[in-house]
Amino acid sequence: SLIFDGVDDFVDFGVIDFTSETSITVEVWVKPNSSQKAYADILDYGHDVGGFTIQQNASSTNQYYFAYSNGSGYDVTPTITLDPNSFNHLVFVTSGTSTICYLNSVNSIEYTGSPNFTGSGIAFNLGRRQQQSGREFNGNIASTRIYNRALSATEIAQNYNLGHDQLN
Repeated sequence: SLIFDGVDDFVDFGVIDFTSETSITVEVWVKPNSSQKAYADILDYGHDVGGFTIQQNASSTNQYYFAYSNGSGYDVTPTITLDPNSFNHLVFVTSGTSTICYLNSVNSIEYTGSPNFTGSGIAFNLGRRQQQSGREFNGNIASTRIYNRALSATEIAQNYNLGHDQLN
């Protein structure tokens, strides 16, 4: 896994274009440390300018939500609490007006919003907010996948079982 120190570590994947997508799945294996900066980002793709993020809920340590552009601002799902003592499999599936969050292959949250992925020319960052310091993640990220479609619950469970066997 990649180890992020919460100070200055991040990965910049450069510009990625999700503007033509109507459904996406964001999947990450993450082991957060027990301390985080406010609004620490596991990943960010310009959520306030046409993209999305997995971000800590202010200073509520290891409570994360999925936020995404809705065309005039952004929508935020309810939070999911991550265990700092082990790897967590976190998946957000957005299709149409529905976002479903899975934690360790269990459907944990269903949210209705209006995703509007219009950002172009946006860099994708792992471990901090896109092109902005001060929101660095503190912990390990073992795997990140973004699909241009909605994965089924069966596919999510399959990915969880594969990753769980490798990480634990």
